[in-house]
Amino acid sequence: MGLLVTVPYLAAGSWVSPQAPPLQHVLDAQIPFVPESVWVYLPGYWACFVIPVLVIREARSFRAALTGLSMLTVLALPFFLYFPVPAPRPSVPMDPSLTSALVRWLYSTDPASNTFPSLHVANATFCAMVTTAADRRWGAVVWVLAAGVCVSVLTLKQHWVVDIPAGWGLAAVGIATWRAQLDAPSVLARLLARFAGWLPARVPTSELPRLQSVRSTRRRPRA
Repeated sequence: MGLLVTVPYLAAGSWVSPQAPPLQHVLDAQIPFVPESVWVYLPGYWACFVIPVLVIREARSFRAALTGLSMLTVLALPFFLYFPVPAPRPSVPMDPSLTSALVRWLYSTDPASNTFPSLHVANATFCAMVTTAADRRWGAVVWVLAAGVCVSVLTLKQHWVVDIPAGWGLAAVGIATWRAQLDAPSVLARLLARFAGWLPARVPTSELPRLQSVRSTRRRPRA
């Protein structure tokens, strides 16, 4: 599931450079840069993909989840390509700690222009919803992870505040797509049932011999 998102995401970021003005809100200046939140951002985000893969058992539900997840990427790509907004990244920390090394690696690999809407927030929220539908206990875990992603994208200065509600709106479209895919078999069944009601009644094959014997008895001439 993660590859379904990562490949187009990185490709879009490598083709464009930030051109649109920052979508800065007054709250952005109040949010501190916390390098340690990379330990929430990286493992928490990928765990949001891994858990539903392990929890969802039905093939139909899994296919519906992939369809909804694909919809998120498809809708986000035009924004990344035609409305590239620079991320509010500070200077890269240069101390030799592992935390700073992870932040430097993140800044060097994650495109700085794929900010609006936040696909990280959208994907994490979507995964929390589909996991909850499969297993409530694991769903609660993914919701906590998704909340951590929403906070860490701001404290790592990967996104602006406005990118978060935009990501939630994107997730809502993906969730609607997922639910439509789940309801499709039942909708088709209702349509077929209604169509079958318009057809003339047919006699089961097992009843034909009995009906033929009854008809032959009725047609037997009286002595």
